[in-house]
Amino acid sequence: MTTSKPQTSKSQRKSERKSVHRFQQKILGIRTWYSVHTEDYDDGSWRPLKRVVVVVVVFAVLMGLFMGVSRATSIDWTNGPRDQTISSTGSDTSITFGMRDAAQSSSDASAQEGQGAQSSQQSLPRRGTYAVKEIHDTIDIVQDGTGEVQKDNVILRIPENPENVGEKGTSISSESISDSQELSSQPSSSSGSASPTSSSSTSSSSTSSSSASASQPHSGMPAAIFVHGAGTGNADDSFNDVAADLASAGFATLVMDKPRWKTWDATRDYPSSAKAYLKGVQYLRDLSYVNDEKVGIFTTSEGTWISPYMVREDKHIAFEVMMSPMVFSPRHSLAFSVAQIFAIVGANQGYQNFVQRIFSLDLGMFGITNIDFESQIPQGYNVPILVAYGAKDVLTAQVSGAQRILELAHSVGNWDVTVRTYPIGNHVLRLGDQTQAKTLYVDHYEYDFVDWAVGVTRDEYASGALVQTSSKISGADVQQPIAVPQFLESHRGLTIYFVLLHAFMLLWILVTLILGLYALGRKLYLRRLAKKTGEPVRHVFGFQGRYQRTLLRLVFVTLLALLIFVAGVGQLIWRVVNLIWGAAPPEPGVTYWSWYAIQAVCVLVVFTWAFMAAAALESLSVRLARAHAVGDPSTLAQRKKMPPLLATERCGIVFFNVAIEMMFSVLLVFAYWGLFIY
Repeated sequence: MTTSKPQTSKSQRKSERKSVHRFQQKILGIRTWYSVHTEDYDDGSWRPLKRVVVVVVVFAVLMGLFMGVSRATSIDWTNGPRDQTISSTGSDTSITFGMRDAAQSSSDASAQEGQGAQSSQQSLPRRGTYAVKEIHDTIDIVQDGTGEVQKDNVILRIPENPENVGEKGTSISSESISDSQELSSQPSSSSGSASPTSSSSTSSSSTSSSSASASQPHSGMPAAIFVHGAGTGNADDSFNDVAADLASAGFATLVMDKPRWKTWDATRDYPSSAKAYLKGVQYLRDLSYVNDEKVGIFTTSEGTWISPYMVREDKHIAFEVMMSPMVFSPRHSLAFSVAQIFAIVGANQGYQNFVQRIFSLDLGMFGITNIDFESQIPQGYNVPILVAYGAKDVLTAQVSGAQRILELAHSVGNWDVTVRTYPIGNHVLRLGDQTQAKTLYVDHYEYDFVDWAVGVTRDEYASGALVQTSSKISGADVQQPIAVPQFLESHRGLTIYFVLLHAFMLLWILVTLILGLYALGRKLYLRRLAKKTGEPVRHVFGFQGRYQRTLLRLVFVTLLALLIFVAGVGQLIWRVVNLIWGAAPPEPGVTYWSWYAIQAVCVLVVFTWAFMAAAALESLSVRLARAHAVGDPSTLAQRKKMPPLLATERCGIVFFNVAIEMMFSVLLVFAYWGLFIY
């Protein structure tokens, strides 16, 4: 069966042709109207419509350029999974131990109330059991590669009356604990440290390790070395309270000066530091009254990047207390910390996006080679571990950190990991603002970690006869708002662009200010000269039309935007520091609204640039029209008849070009930081 195509009538075809013709006539009319209204006047000046069109085109091109830079320098940011939580089995953080048979028969009994009280099934030494004395000494530690030697001060703390220290592997009667022997800690403001003051503690000094062993305490004493967090960390102002706490329970504790050599915070030598601390471990083992197999580690914050190397290298480390462990690499840990803090202090989302740009820089170009230090070593988690976090800690990823520690430990067959979270503890598990002196540790933390260390160093625990009767995970429920940004990595090209861009911006700002001061001085000089000679005052810049007024306003607004930007970043940094030290976050203020203000100023500056560009092009059009009127401008006389394009003075021409370069570089910097992402 065949079908015939519908026939189009002549009237329909005629109507279509008329419609097309009318449309073509309209287009032709618009083109004619546009040509008439954009045609230059006889003197080369532009009609209003042409000015508007040129301004819009230039504005669109510039905005497209800056928005493209903002997009090109942005790094994809994945915050998920969000709002992760550690749900503990209870709020009681006390750590108790009991003999296996007794623990099984009383598994339904609740732990005793009080300051981390030990289970009645097994009486063990506790914080405050013994008075403590100090012995001061020095050791030499060497940095690998450089061979540089640092003479390190060390403080050894041991029980004052060694004859009261129990035999290795025996239990201590609870009757030996008296209230008069309990320590009262008085912490200092140093990170992870404080100075104990106790009526039962005495201090003595020595200059050699042989003097340290002269008292001859009983054989078999457990021991611990303390590994510093960030900062300088000297032996005399670090860990004073917690080292005394552990010593008062029958331990020998050693606090060293932090291994620094010629490094600073960003260039710490973590592998060499691990070896330096292991020398401290050997110092403890060389003491005749210390059990070689019962030396453990107390580490905090940055020190938790070092301690896994110690455990991996020394197979006889007995235990590890990890206070506020960072766990992840410095790049990822610090990026998480900064992102979380920016959100807490109420920084604008634009400022929060700084994090991925900053932590995607190739810091190895500046000698900071440990930013990608590999800290997640499974073999470094093959000992009994106590993890302690504070819910107020803004520097650590507590949920991801605890999960990762468990994963690393389980990967090497270690299931002996205890986690404690304290509801109001900051990064060093203290109360309140760390800038204030005498801040105390939270809740019963000092009892908890001492009770745990005492329990895991008993011979009965190693044999399985003594078991931990308290929960492995307890304390406050902890939330983590964002994930650790483990996708971040260094970008060398972006880093080179970052350095060159900011260097050129500073250079052009400096040159602009110097030229501005020169112009001001020259203007004052020409005024004085004019008064003497009676001649008219010469112009310094000699800008044509409104160039001078527009340019100076543009420079002022651009630099004002830069100052607002710096003020916003400065206030943000100040609030970050205060929050890290435990202060409550104030209202957002400049850190929030300044972002929108700078974005508005950027649009205004670009729009003004478009007007200036249009004015310059129009001036060029007038100049060309004048040249055409006077004929071939090949002679000097004919060129003098032509108006200058920008300025009559060379100083004005130079200042104009320098100012444009300066403002362009400032806007490129703004674009780098994402201010042109709307």
